[in-house]
Amino acid sequence: MGLLSFMQENCKYVTEEEQKELEEMNVDFSDSSGKELSLDEVL
Repeated sequence: MGLLSFMQENCKYVTEEEQKELEEMNVDFSDSSGKELSLDEVL
C-alpha cells in the first residue's frame, strides 16, 4: 500500500472549526529550529 492510499483510508480532513483553531496558533511550519520529539515523549 502506498502512502497516498494509506492516508486516504486512515486520515480525514480537518473541519472548518479545527482549521480556524490551527490558524489561530500562528505556527510557523517553515521554522525547523525546534526539537524533534521521540515517540516516548509524545505518548
